[in-house]
Amino acid sequence: MSGAEAAALPTTDGPAAPESLRPRAHSQRGNVAMKVIARIRGLTEWEEGETEILTPDEDDPTAVIITQPVLGHRSRFSYDSVSTPWANESSADLFATFAPALLDDFQTGFNCSILAYGQTGSGRTRTMHGDVAEGSPGLISMIVADLFERVSKCPELKSKVNVSFVEMYNDKIFDLMVKKVDQMALRIREHRTLGPFVDGASLHDIASADQFEELRATACKRMRTAPTEISKSSSRSHTVVTLTWDTVEAADGAGKSAASKSRKMVLADLGGTGQGDGSALGVGNKSGSFKKKTPIKRQQEGTAFNKMLSSLGKVITQLSKRKSETDGTHISYRDSSLTFLLKDALGGNSKTVILATMSPAACNYEETLATMRFTEKSRKIMNCARVNKVKPSPQSPQEGSTMRPTSILSDDLVVGDPVAEEAMLTANKNAQESQHLPVEEGDTAQEAEEAKEKKASLKAEEAAKIKAEEEAKQKAEEEARALEEAKQKAEEEARLKAEEEAN
Repeated sequence: MSGAEAAALPTTDGPAAPESLRPRAHSQRGNVAMKVIARIRGLTEWEEGETEILTPDEDDPTAVIITQPVLGHRSRFSYDSVSTPWANESSADLFATFAPALLDDFQTGFNCSILAYGQTGSGRTRTMHGDVAEGSPGLISMIVADLFERVSKCPELKSKVNVSFVEMYNDKIFDLMVKKVDQMALRIREHRTLGPFVDGASLHDIASADQFEELRATACKRMRTAPTEISKSSSRSHTVVTLTWDTVEAADGAGKSAASKSRKMVLADLGGTGQGDGSALGVGNKSGSFKKKTPIKRQQEGTAFNKMLSSLGKVITQLSKRKSETDGTHISYRDSSLTFLLKDALGGNSKTVILATMSPAACNYEETLATMRFTEKSRKIMNCARVNKVKPSPQSPQEGSTMRPTSILSDDLVVGDPVAEEAMLTANKNAQESQHLPVEEGDTAQEAEEAKEKKASLKAEEAAKIKAEEEAKQKAEEEARALEEAKQKAEEEARLKAEEEAN
Protein backbone atom coordinates (compact mmCIF):
# COMPACT_ATOMS: atom_id res chain seq x y z
CA MET A 1 0.00 0.00 0.00
CA SER A 2 1.42 3.36 -1.00
CA GLY A 3 1.37 6.43 1.19
CA ALA A 4 -1.01 8.10 -1.26
CA GLU A 5 -3.43 5.19 -1.02
CA ALA A 6 -3.25 5.22 2.76
CA ALA A 7 -3.78 8.97 2.88
CA ALA A 8 -6.90 8.53 0.77
CA LEU A 9 -8.48 6.26 3.35
CA PRO A 10 -11.42 7.73 5.25
CA THR A 11 -10.48 9.44 8.47
CA THR A 12 -13.72 11.05 9.45
CA ASP A 13 -16.38 9.14 7.54
CA GLY A 14 -17.99 5.99 8.88
CA PRO A 15 -19.73 5.34 12.18
CA ALA A 16 -19.84 8.18 14.66
CA ALA A 17 -17.40 7.84 17.53
CA PRO A 18 -18.93 7.08 20.92
CA GLU A 19 -19.06 10.04 23.30
CA SER A 20 -16.15 8.66 25.37
CA LEU A 21 -13.91 8.59 22.29
CA ARG A 22 -14.78 11.93 20.67
CA PRO A 23 -12.31 14.86 20.56
CA ARG A 24 -12.44 17.16 23.55
CA ALA A 25 -10.84 20.34 24.81
CA HIS A 26 -7.18 19.73 25.68
CA SER A 27 -5.61 20.48 29.04
CA GLN A 28 -1.87 20.39 29.62
CA ARG A 29 -2.06 17.57 32.18
CA GLY A 30 -4.66 15.36 33.81
CA ASN A 31 -5.86 11.89 34.68
CA VAL A 32 -7.53 10.03 31.85
CA ALA A 33 -9.00 6.53 31.83
CA MET A 34 -7.67 3.89 29.47
CA LYS A 35 -10.08 3.18 26.62
CA VAL A 36 -10.96 -0.36 25.54
CA ILE A 37 -12.36 -1.26 22.13
CA ALA A 38 -13.60 -4.77 21.38
CA ARG A 39 -13.21 -6.17 17.86
CA ILE A 40 -15.00 -9.44 17.21
CA ARG A 41 -14.26 -11.27 13.97
CA GLY A 42 -16.49 -13.77 12.21
CA LEU A 43 -16.04 -17.55 12.23
CA THR A 44 -13.03 -18.79 10.27
CA GLU A 45 -12.90 -21.80 7.97
CA TRP A 46 -11.61 -24.15 10.66
CA GLU A 47 -14.33 -22.94 13.06
CA GLU A 48 -17.24 -23.72 10.71
CA GLY A 49 -20.05 -25.50 12.52
CA GLU A 50 -19.04 -24.06 15.90
CA THR A 51 -21.65 -22.38 18.10
CA GLU A 52 -21.21 -18.62 18.41
CA ILE A 53 -20.83 -17.59 22.04
CA LEU A 54 -20.70 -13.80 21.59
CA THR A 55 -23.89 -11.83 21.02
CA PRO A 56 -24.68 -8.10 21.11
CA ASP A 57 -26.59 -6.53 23.95
CA GLU A 58 -29.72 -5.18 22.28
CA ASP A 59 -30.06 -2.48 24.94
CA ASP A 60 -26.45 -1.28 24.82
CA PRO A 61 -24.37 -1.20 21.60
CA THR A 62 -21.14 -0.95 23.63
CA ALA A 63 -21.78 -4.21 25.54
CA VAL A 64 -21.19 -7.84 24.55
CA ILE A 65 -22.69 -10.98 26.09
CA ILE A 66 -20.68 -14.21 26.28
CA THR A 67 -22.46 -17.53 26.82
CA GLN A 68 -20.83 -20.60 28.36
CA PRO A 69 -21.34 -23.28 25.67
CA VAL A 70 -22.12 -26.18 28.05
CA LEU A 71 -24.06 -24.71 30.96
CA GLY A 72 -25.41 -21.65 29.17
CA HIS A 73 -24.15 -19.22 31.83
CA ARG A 74 -24.18 -15.65 30.45
CA SER A 75 -21.82 -12.79 31.33
CA ARG A 76 -21.99 -9.19 30.15
CA PHE A 77 -18.96 -6.96 29.47
CA SER A 78 -19.00 -3.27 28.54
CA TYR A 79 -16.52 -1.39 26.35
CA ASP A 80 -15.97 2.12 25.06
CA SER A 81 -16.76 0.86 21.58
CA VAL A 82 -17.51 -2.46 19.88
CA SER A 83 -16.58 -3.42 16.30
CA THR A 84 -18.42 -6.55 15.16
CA PRO A 85 -19.09 -8.67 12.06
CA TRP A 86 -22.79 -8.14 12.75
CA ALA A 87 -22.44 -4.55 11.53
CA ASN A 88 -20.01 -5.49 8.69
CA GLU A 89 -17.47 -2.99 10.02
CA SER A 90 -14.13 -2.73 8.21
CA SER A 91 -10.73 -1.66 9.49
CA ALA A 92 -11.43 1.81 8.06
CA ASP A 93 -14.63 1.95 10.13
CA LEU A 94 -12.68 0.90 13.22
CA PHE A 95 -10.08 3.60 12.48
CA ALA A 96 -12.78 6.26 12.19
CA THR A 97 -14.24 5.20 15.54
CA PHE A 98 -11.30 6.26 17.71
CA ALA A 99 -8.10 7.09 15.79
CA PRO A 100 -8.86 10.71 14.73
CA ALA A 101 -9.48 11.72 18.36
CA LEU A 102 -6.30 9.95 19.47
CA LEU A 103 -4.29 11.64 16.71
CA ASP A 104 -5.71 15.00 17.81
CA ASP A 105 -4.21 14.31 21.25
CA PHE A 106 -0.94 13.24 19.62
CA GLN A 107 -0.78 16.44 17.60
CA THR A 108 -1.41 18.48 20.75
CA GLY A 109 1.67 16.93 22.35
CA PHE A 110 0.44 13.93 24.34
CA ASN A 111 2.04 10.50 24.22
CA CYS A 112 -0.40 7.95 22.81
CA SER A 113 -0.51 4.16 22.76
CA ILE A 114 -2.53 1.44 21.05
CA LEU A 115 -2.12 -2.05 22.52
CA ALA A 116 -3.65 -4.92 20.55
CA TYR A 117 -4.45 -7.88 22.83
CA GLY A 118 -6.11 -11.20 22.04
CA GLN A 119 -5.60 -14.90 21.48
CA THR A 120 -3.77 -16.41 18.52
CA GLY A 121 -5.95 -16.32 15.42
CA SER A 122 -8.35 -13.68 16.75
CA GLY A 123 -7.40 -11.14 14.05
CA ARG A 124 -5.06 -9.06 16.19
CA THR A 125 -2.09 -8.82 13.81
CA ARG A 126 -4.35 -8.49 10.79
CA THR A 127 -6.09 -5.56 12.45
CA MET A 128 -2.80 -3.81 13.23
CA HIS A 129 -0.80 -4.61 10.07
CA GLY A 130 -3.52 -5.38 7.53
CA ASP A 131 -3.66 -8.18 4.97
CA VAL A 132 -1.06 -8.05 2.20
CA ALA A 133 -2.85 -10.69 0.10
CA GLU A 134 -6.09 -8.72 0.12
CA GLY A 135 -4.35 -5.36 -0.14
CA SER A 136 -6.20 -4.04 2.89
CA PRO A 137 -4.22 -1.68 5.16
CA GLY A 138 -4.05 -2.09 8.92
CA LEU A 139 -4.49 0.48 11.65
CA ILE A 140 -0.76 1.23 11.80
CA SER A 141 -0.59 2.17 8.12
CA MET A 142 -3.71 4.33 8.38
CA ILE A 143 -2.39 6.13 11.46
CA VAL A 144 0.94 6.95 9.78
CA ALA A 145 -0.83 8.19 6.63
CA ASP A 146 -3.05 10.44 8.76
CA LEU A 147 -0.02 11.67 10.71
CA PHE A 148 1.81 12.84 7.58
CA GLU A 149 -1.35 14.47 6.30
CA ARG A 150 -1.40 16.50 9.52
CA VAL A 151 2.30 17.34 9.15
CA SER A 152 1.68 18.65 5.63
CA LYS A 153 -1.08 20.92 6.95
CA CYS A 154 1.24 22.54 9.52
CA PRO A 155 3.98 24.25 7.45
CA GLU A 156 4.66 26.66 10.31
CA LEU A 157 6.09 23.78 12.37
CA LYS A 158 9.54 22.31 11.95
CA SER A 159 8.66 18.63 12.20
CA LYS A 160 10.76 15.52 12.49
CA VAL A 161 9.29 12.01 12.55
CA ASN A 162 11.25 8.84 13.22
CA VAL A 163 10.32 5.24 13.88
CA SER A 164 11.76 2.15 15.52
CA PHE A 165 10.65 -1.49 15.23
CA VAL A 166 11.47 -3.96 18.00
CA GLU A 167 10.21 -7.37 19.03
CA MET A 168 10.28 -9.19 22.36
CA TYR A 169 11.15 -12.84 21.92
CA ASN A 170 11.80 -15.11 24.92
CA ASP A 171 11.70 -11.95 27.09
CA LYS A 172 14.61 -10.45 25.14
CA ILE A 173 14.41 -7.42 22.87
CA PHE A 174 15.65 -7.37 19.28
CA ASP A 175 15.79 -4.69 16.60
CA LEU A 176 13.70 -5.73 13.57
CA MET A 177 15.72 -3.40 11.35
CA VAL A 178 18.74 -5.65 11.84
CA LYS A 179 19.09 -8.98 10.02
CA LYS A 180 18.42 -11.96 12.29
CA VAL A 181 21.98 -13.27 11.94
CA ASP A 182 23.29 -9.93 13.24
CA GLN A 183 20.70 -9.30 15.95
CA MET A 184 21.82 -8.86 19.55
CA ALA A 185 19.65 -8.63 22.64
CA LEU A 186 19.07 -5.00 23.63
CA ARG A 187 18.34 -3.45 27.02
CA ILE A 188 15.66 -1.07 28.23
CA ARG A 189 16.66 2.11 29.99
CA GLU A 190 14.54 4.82 31.50
CA HIS A 191 14.79 8.52 30.77
CA ARG A 192 13.47 10.84 33.46
CA THR A 193 11.36 12.87 31.03
CA LEU A 194 10.86 10.67 27.97
CA GLY A 195 10.25 7.42 29.86
CA PRO A 196 11.51 3.91 29.01
CA PHE A 197 13.30 3.35 25.71
CA VAL A 198 15.23 0.54 24.03
CA ASP A 199 18.91 1.43 24.11
CA GLY A 200 20.59 0.55 20.83
CA ALA A 201 17.41 0.26 18.75
CA SER A 202 17.87 2.01 15.42
CA LEU A 203 15.83 5.17 14.79
CA HIS A 204 14.86 5.84 11.18
CA ASP A 205 13.84 9.29 9.98
CA ILE A 206 10.78 9.13 7.74
CA ALA A 207 9.32 11.91 5.62
CA SER A 208 6.34 10.10 4.10
CA ALA A 209 3.98 7.18 4.56
CA ASP A 210 5.72 5.44 1.63
CA GLN A 211 9.05 5.45 3.48
CA PHE A 212 7.35 4.05 6.55
CA GLU A 213 5.72 1.25 4.55
CA GLU A 214 9.08 0.17 3.15
CA LEU A 215 10.50 -0.11 6.67
CA ARG A 216 7.39 -1.84 8.01
CA ALA A 217 7.51 -4.43 5.22
CA THR A 218 11.13 -5.23 6.15
CA ALA A 219 10.24 -5.50 9.85
CA CYS A 220 7.27 -7.79 9.16
CA LYS A 221 9.48 -10.21 7.21
CA ARG A 222 11.79 -10.51 10.22
CA MET A 223 9.10 -11.06 12.84
CA ARG A 224 9.28 -14.52 14.39
CA THR A 225 6.24 -16.55 13.36
CA ALA A 226 5.29 -20.22 13.09
CA PRO A 227 2.33 -22.03 11.48
CA THR A 228 -0.38 -23.47 13.71
CA GLU A 229 -3.80 -24.93 12.98
CA ILE A 230 -5.36 -21.67 14.13
CA SER A 231 -3.09 -19.34 12.17
CA LYS A 232 -0.69 -19.88 9.27
CA SER A 233 1.70 -17.30 10.71
CA SER A 234 1.19 -17.25 14.46
CA SER A 235 3.29 -14.64 16.26
CA ARG A 236 6.05 -16.03 18.46
CA SER A 237 6.84 -12.60 19.89
CA HIS A 238 5.43 -9.23 20.91
CA THR A 239 6.19 -6.41 18.46
CA VAL A 240 6.33 -2.70 19.23
CA VAL A 241 6.38 0.11 16.65
CA THR A 242 7.30 3.48 18.18
CA LEU A 243 6.66 6.70 16.28
CA THR A 244 8.37 9.83 17.62
CA TRP A 245 7.20 13.24 16.44
CA ASP A 246 9.30 16.27 17.38
CA THR A 247 8.08 19.76 16.52
CA VAL A 248 9.45 23.28 16.94
CA GLU A 249 7.23 26.31 16.45
CA ALA A 250 8.88 29.33 14.89
CA ALA A 251 9.58 32.13 17.37
CA ASP A 252 7.43 35.22 16.89
CA GLY A 253 8.73 38.76 16.46
CA ALA A 254 7.69 39.78 19.99
CA GLY A 255 10.62 37.93 21.52
CA LYS A 256 8.64 34.84 22.48
CA SER A 257 10.87 31.78 22.42
CA ALA A 258 10.11 28.83 20.15
CA ALA A 259 7.91 26.10 21.66
CA SER A 260 9.20 22.55 21.26
CA LYS A 261 7.32 19.31 21.83
CA SER A 262 8.47 15.72 21.67
CA ARG A 263 5.85 12.99 21.83
CA LYS A 264 5.75 9.30 20.99
CA MET A 265 3.09 6.88 19.83
CA VAL A 266 3.49 3.22 20.79
CA LEU A 267 1.74 0.70 18.54
CA ALA A 268 2.07 -2.74 20.14
CA ASP A 269 0.94 -6.09 18.80
CA LEU A 270 0.92 -8.25 21.92
CA GLY A 271 1.32 -11.75 20.50
CA GLY A 272 -1.51 -14.21 21.05
CA THR A 273 -2.53 -15.38 24.50
CA GLY A 274 -2.50 -19.09 25.26
CA GLN A 275 0.91 -19.67 23.69
CA GLY A 276 1.99 -22.06 26.42
CA ASP A 277 -0.37 -24.90 25.49
CA GLY A 278 -1.55 -26.76 22.45
CA SER A 279 -4.30 -24.28 21.74
CA ALA A 280 -1.72 -22.05 20.19
CA LEU A 281 1.28 -24.28 19.49
CA GLY A 282 0.32 -27.86 18.75
CA VAL A 283 -3.33 -26.80 18.54
CA GLY A 284 -6.08 -29.07 19.63
CA ASN A 285 -8.89 -29.98 17.28
CA LYS A 286 -12.51 -29.02 17.90
CA SER A 287 -13.06 -31.92 20.26
CA GLY A 288 -10.15 -30.78 22.42
CA SER A 289 -7.69 -33.58 21.57
CA PHE A 290 -4.22 -32.80 20.27
CA LYS A 291 -3.17 -33.81 16.80
CA LYS A 292 0.57 -33.55 17.36
CA LYS A 293 3.02 -33.07 20.13
CA THR A 294 4.26 -29.53 20.74
CA PRO A 295 7.98 -29.21 19.82
CA ILE A 296 10.37 -28.41 22.66
CA LYS A 297 11.31 -25.09 21.05
CA ARG A 298 7.65 -24.08 20.88
CA GLN A 299 7.18 -25.04 24.53
CA GLN A 300 10.11 -22.83 25.52
CA GLU A 301 8.70 -19.98 23.45
CA GLY A 302 5.31 -20.49 25.07
CA THR A 303 6.82 -20.43 28.56
CA ALA A 304 8.59 -17.11 27.92
CA PHE A 305 5.52 -15.78 26.14
CA ASN A 306 3.17 -16.55 29.01
CA LYS A 307 5.69 -15.20 31.50
CA MET A 308 5.47 -11.79 29.83
CA LEU A 309 1.68 -11.97 29.55
CA SER A 310 1.44 -13.06 33.18
CA SER A 311 3.51 -10.03 34.18
CA LEU A 312 1.24 -7.84 32.05
CA GLY A 313 -1.85 -9.25 33.77
CA LYS A 314 -0.25 -8.69 37.17
CA VAL A 315 0.49 -5.04 36.36
CA ILE A 316 -3.03 -4.50 35.02
CA THR A 317 -4.50 -5.95 38.23
CA GLN A 318 -2.28 -3.78 40.44
CA LEU A 319 -3.14 -0.65 38.46
CA SER A 320 -6.87 -1.38 38.51
CA LYS A 321 -6.75 -1.47 42.31
CA ARG A 322 -4.66 1.70 42.64
CA LYS A 323 -6.67 4.60 44.04
CA SER A 324 -4.28 7.34 42.91
CA GLU A 325 -0.84 7.81 41.39
CA THR A 326 0.60 8.60 44.82
CA ASP A 327 -1.15 6.04 47.03
CA GLY A 328 2.04 3.99 47.44
CA THR A 329 0.85 0.91 45.52
CA HIS A 330 3.82 -1.03 44.12
CA ILE A 331 3.51 -1.70 40.40
CA SER A 332 5.68 -4.58 39.13
CA TYR A 333 6.78 -2.96 35.87
CA ARG A 334 10.28 -4.45 36.01
CA ASP A 335 9.10 -8.06 36.21
CA SER A 336 9.39 -8.33 32.42
CA SER A 337 10.75 -6.37 29.49
CA LEU A 338 7.21 -6.03 28.09
CA THR A 339 5.73 -4.21 31.09
CA PHE A 340 8.86 -2.11 31.59
CA LEU A 341 8.83 -0.84 28.00
CA LEU A 342 5.07 -0.18 28.18
CA LYS A 343 5.33 1.61 31.54
CA ASP A 344 4.05 4.91 30.15
CA ALA A 345 1.17 3.22 28.33
CA LEU A 346 0.12 1.38 31.48
CA GLY A 347 -0.83 3.94 34.10
CA GLY A 348 1.78 6.50 33.06
CA ASN A 349 2.27 9.43 30.72
CA SER A 350 0.13 8.33 27.79
CA LYS A 351 -3.39 8.29 26.42
CA THR A 352 -3.92 4.59 25.85
CA VAL A 353 -6.38 2.53 23.84
CA ILE A 354 -6.50 -1.25 24.25
CA LEU A 355 -7.83 -3.08 21.22
CA ALA A 356 -9.20 -6.46 22.32
CA THR A 357 -9.64 -8.94 19.47
CA MET A 358 -11.88 -11.97 20.03
CA SER A 359 -13.10 -15.13 18.37
CA PRO A 360 -16.85 -15.90 18.65
CA ALA A 361 -16.38 -19.69 18.41
CA ALA A 362 -17.38 -21.95 21.32
CA CYS A 363 -14.05 -23.83 21.10
CA ASN A 364 -12.30 -20.60 22.11
CA TYR A 365 -14.55 -19.85 25.09
CA GLU A 366 -11.82 -19.92 27.75
CA GLU A 367 -9.44 -17.62 25.85
CA THR A 368 -12.21 -15.21 24.87
CA LEU A 369 -13.48 -15.01 28.46
CA ALA A 370 -9.92 -14.39 29.70
CA THR A 371 -9.53 -11.55 27.19
CA MET A 372 -12.81 -9.98 28.32
CA ARG A 373 -11.82 -10.17 31.99
CA PHE A 374 -8.44 -8.63 31.19
CA THR A 375 -10.04 -5.70 29.40
CA GLU A 376 -12.62 -5.23 32.15
CA LYS A 377 -9.78 -4.52 34.58
CA SER A 378 -8.04 -2.27 32.04
CA ARG A 379 -10.99 0.13 31.93
CA LYS A 380 -10.46 0.91 35.62
CA ILE A 381 -6.92 2.21 35.07
CA MET A 382 -6.20 5.94 35.14
CA ASN A 383 -3.21 7.30 33.22
CA CYS A 384 -1.61 10.67 33.97
CA ALA A 385 -1.01 12.18 30.54
CA ARG A 386 0.66 15.52 29.93
CA VAL A 387 1.73 17.64 26.97
CA ASN A 388 5.41 16.85 26.41
CA LYS A 389 7.24 20.15 26.11
CA VAL A 390 11.04 20.15 25.83
CA LYS A 391 13.65 22.86 25.90
CA PRO A 392 14.71 23.68 22.32
CA SER A 393 18.33 23.34 21.34
CA PRO A 394 20.20 26.67 21.07
CA GLN A 395 21.13 25.63 17.53
CA SER A 396 18.62 25.31 14.73
CA PRO A 397 17.78 21.72 13.82
CA GLN A 398 19.92 20.47 10.97
CA GLU A 399 18.96 17.96 8.32
CA GLY A 400 19.36 14.45 9.68
CA SER A 401 19.74 15.61 13.29
CA THR A 402 17.40 14.92 16.17
CA MET A 403 15.43 17.54 18.06
CA ARG A 404 15.21 15.39 21.15
CA PRO A 405 16.94 16.59 24.36
CA THR A 406 20.71 16.20 24.07
CA SER A 407 20.81 14.97 27.69
CA ILE A 408 18.94 11.76 26.91
CA LEU A 409 21.98 9.74 27.99
CA SER A 410 23.22 11.98 30.78
CA ASP A 411 21.69 13.61 33.82
CA ASP A 412 18.07 12.79 32.90
CA LEU A 413 18.53 9.04 33.24
CA VAL A 414 17.13 7.52 36.40
CA VAL A 415 19.58 8.09 39.25
CA GLY A 416 21.12 5.08 40.96
CA ASP A 417 20.87 2.78 37.96
CA PRO A 418 24.29 1.22 37.18
CA VAL A 419 23.22 0.90 33.55
CA ALA A 420 22.47 4.62 33.51
CA GLU A 421 25.88 5.40 34.98
CA GLU A 422 27.55 3.36 32.25
CA ALA A 423 25.47 5.23 29.67
CA MET A 424 26.60 8.55 31.13
CA LEU A 425 30.27 7.56 30.74
CA THR A 426 29.64 6.42 27.18
CA ALA A 427 27.84 9.69 26.36
CA ASN A 428 30.71 11.75 27.79
CA LYS A 429 33.23 9.74 25.81
CA ASN A 430 31.27 10.19 22.59
CA ALA A 431 30.94 13.91 23.27
CA GLN A 432 34.71 14.24 23.71
CA GLU A 433 35.42 12.28 20.55
CA SER A 434 32.97 14.41 18.55
CA GLN A 435 34.83 17.52 19.72
CA HIS A 436 38.22 15.95 18.86
CA LEU A 437 39.29 15.98 22.53
CA PRO A 438 41.51 13.24 23.98
CA VAL A 439 39.74 10.49 25.93
CA GLU A 440 41.44 9.93 29.27
CA GLU A 441 41.75 6.13 29.14
CA GLY A 442 45.54 6.05 29.08
CA ASP A 443 48.45 8.15 27.90
CA THR A 444 49.94 5.41 25.72
CA ALA A 445 48.63 2.96 23.15
CA GLN A 446 49.54 0.06 25.46
CA GLU A 447 47.54 1.49 28.37
CA ALA A 448 44.61 2.11 26.06
CA GLU A 449 44.72 -1.51 24.87
CA GLU A 450 44.89 -2.81 28.45
CA ALA A 451 41.93 -0.66 29.40
CA LYS A 452 40.00 -2.01 26.44
CA GLU A 453 40.73 -5.65 27.37
CA LYS A 454 39.76 -5.02 31.00
CA LYS A 455 36.50 -3.43 29.93
CA ALA A 456 35.71 -6.40 27.66
CA SER A 457 36.46 -8.84 30.49
CA LEU A 458 34.22 -6.99 32.95
CA LYS A 459 31.46 -6.84 30.36
CA ALA A 460 31.66 -10.62 29.80
CA GLU A 461 31.53 -11.29 33.54
CA GLU A 462 28.54 -8.99 33.93
CA ALA A 463 26.74 -10.71 31.03
CA ALA A 464 27.34 -14.16 32.58
CA LYS A 465 26.07 -12.94 35.95
CA ILE A 466 22.94 -11.42 34.42
CA LYS A 467 22.26 -14.62 32.47
CA ALA A 468 22.55 -16.77 35.60
CA GLU A 469 20.23 -14.46 37.53
CA GLU A 470 17.69 -14.46 34.70
CA GLU A 471 17.71 -18.27 34.49
CA ALA A 472 17.20 -18.62 38.24
CA LYS A 473 14.42 -16.04 38.22
CA GLN A 474 12.72 -17.69 35.25
CA LYS A 475 12.82 -21.11 36.90
CA ALA A 476 11.26 -19.76 40.10
CA GLU A 477 8.57 -17.93 38.15
CA GLU A 478 7.76 -21.06 36.10
CA GLU A 479 7.28 -23.06 39.29
CA ALA A 480 5.08 -20.34 40.81
CA ARG A 481 3.04 -20.05 37.63
CA ALA A 482 2.50 -23.84 37.48
CA LEU A 483 1.16 -23.81 41.03
CA GLU A 484 -1.09 -20.84 40.27
CA GLU A 485 -2.45 -22.47 37.10
CA ALA A 486 -3.18 -25.69 38.98
CA LYS A 487 -5.00 -23.70 41.67
CA GLN A 488 -7.05 -21.77 39.11
CA LYS A 489 -7.94 -24.96 37.27
CA ALA A 490 -9.13 -26.59 40.48
CA GLU A 491 -11.20 -23.52 41.38
CA GLU A 492 -12.76 -23.41 37.92
CA GLU A 493 -13.65 -27.11 38.03
CA ALA A 494 -15.20 -26.64 41.45
CA ARG A 495 -17.18 -23.64 40.23
CA LEU A 496 -18.51 -25.47 37.16
CA LYS A 497 -19.41 -28.50 39.26
CA ALA A 498 -21.30 -26.30 41.73
CA GLU A 499 -23.20 -24.59 38.91
CA GLU A 500 -24.04 -27.95 37.36
CA GLU A 501 -25.38 -29.27 40.66
CA ALA A 502 -27.36 -26.08 41.19
CA ASN A 503 -29.01 -26.46 37.77
